This record gives sequence, structure tokens and C-alpha cells, in this order.
Amino acid sequence: MTEKLEWLTIDMSAQPANVQEAYEYYVDLRKRTAKAKEIFETAFDATVDVPAGGKIVHGYNFGRFSIALVDDDGRGKAAPKTKAEPISLQAWIDRQSLNGRRI
Repeated sequence: MTEKLEWLTIDMSAQPANVQEAYEYYVDLRKRTAKAKEIFETAFDATVDVPAGGKIVHGYNFGRFSIALVDDDGRGKAAPKTKAEPISLQAWIDRQSLNGRRI
């Protein structure tokens, strides 16, 4: 499969109530996980003596915590991608059919 993926944002308000509730629960857990990660990384970083001009980056490959020391070049994180307007799942399926793709 060498086809480039086309990612679309799904309009969750068009989904059944149980799917919306499950998604809201998932989003809440992601926010809480992100906050826990931030607290952990800040506490960990406070225990490391980073040389001037350097910074720590964190990795979690395969559930294992790892770090790397890199130059602090001021670039920070990548800029977020622009967001597309959400569409319903049915509209996406219809668009795929119009483009000759099978679902």
C-alpha cells in the first residue's frame, strides 16, 4: 500500500451518543495524561544538571522512558499543522465513493 493517506477530522456531534461519550472520555484521559507527563518531565529534569546551551528531550519508545541531551538552539517544538473543518463520517464515505475508492 503506497497510497498517501488522507486524514480527515470527523464531526463527532454526528455520531451516536455512546460514541460521543466514549470520545469525550478518551479526550479527558489524554488531557490528564499530558498534564501528568508534563509534571513528571519537569520533576525529572530538575534532577539533571544540564550543561549551558543544552536541553533534555524525552522519549517513550515501547513504553520505556529515555532521554537525550541536545543543543538548545531555540527552535522548540514543531509548529502545529493547520486544521481542516470536521466532516461527518457519512460525508467522508460519500466523498470516497465519488473519488472511485472502495470502503
